[in-house]
Amino acid sequence: MKKTARRLAVLAGLAVTIVGSSVAPSVVATADDGRDRESGPRTVHVSGEQFPVPGTVNYTMAGALVGDWLVNARKPSLHSATTLYAEAGTERFIGCIDSNRDGDCNDRRDRNGEMTTVYLYWASFKADGTTLIKGQCVHPITGGTGAFRGSRGVIHMFDRLVDGEVKTIYRGDIVLNAVDEPPAPPAVPLVQNSALERAAAPAGERSGC
Repeated sequence: MKKTARRLAVLAGLAVTIVGSSVAPSVVATADDGRDRESGPRTVHVSGEQFPVPGTVNYTMAGALVGDWLVNARKPSLHSATTLYAEAGTERFIGCIDSNRDGDCNDRRDRNGEMTTVYLYWASFKADGTTLIKGQCVHPITGGTGAFRGSRGVIHMFDRLVDGEVKTIYRGDIVLNAVDEPPAPPAVPLVQNSALERAAAPAGERSGC
């Protein structure tokens, strides 16, 4: 959801080519008319991987969740040092729970909508300030629209170096229709920090998850 220590490989290129870049989500959520909502609370376990979109500040989700993951980090960060970084903020996932794991949201059983969360991210680095040791973030679900209206639960993400590349996996539980919520007003687009700002940040100050 953010350009972060786990995305070290793309920062240099972004600093040259992108300033404040963002793209429209590749998956469009359904209208919040209740058609995709469960008739009662239902817990759905989700897991998969998260990937950066090259040349942008956005991420995509694969696995049980398919769609775009956008982050709005609170500034200043909670902690920024050479070997430890922490931040918090809010997020939006726009897409679906992919019922048959076919990689798209077109099946009639897929639950489409927009899910909102808050998050806390922390990551540790080696003394050089750029080599990730590990990163982790927790994402309590605050609601949403469409199938995610009234949802609750929590999703965890984990960053690890695998063969020199940062790999991000996620797992968690989404409780659909957990609470009775009225339809949300139209969402205000998230204000994302520019790629130039992120690439120019001190080595430990890279937002994540």
